[in-house]
Amino acid sequence: MNRKIRTSFIGLFGIGIISAVCGLIPPVFSGWLFFVGVCAGLGAFGNVHSIPLVAYMQETIAPEKMGRAFSVLTLISSVTMPVGLFIASPIAEKVGVNFCFLAAGVCMSVITVLVLVCYAVNERKKNSKI
Repeated sequence: MNRKIRTSFIGLFGIGIISAVCGLIPPVFSGWLFFVGVCAGLGAFGNVHSIPLVAYMQETIAPEKMGRAFSVLTLISSVTMPVGLFIASPIAEKVGVNFCFLAAGVCMSVITVLVLVCYAVNERKKNSKI
């Protein structure tokens, strides 16, 4: 199970790094072509994040509660996108879309590393008590 969680974190970290790279791409046509290619990497890392997470949930949640758990996960995912756009759109108008990609990517990468470190420390503490 630890590998699934770590793999999911690696996917989030990859999404953060690629988002930051998107923020560094110049706003020219050749940059747009590169952006299109980089978006394929976003999709790939999205799968690296979601597939192990779903597998972990299927292994750890009781079958009779699995439908509710996936419904909550889908609800959270569905609500956060429009809320995030509502918050980010005015900021992107002021500072530019490139900077928003860069800032979001850096923040996502840093937060993912911090959470992964905390998770690893808690796992080591838990395993040392056994």
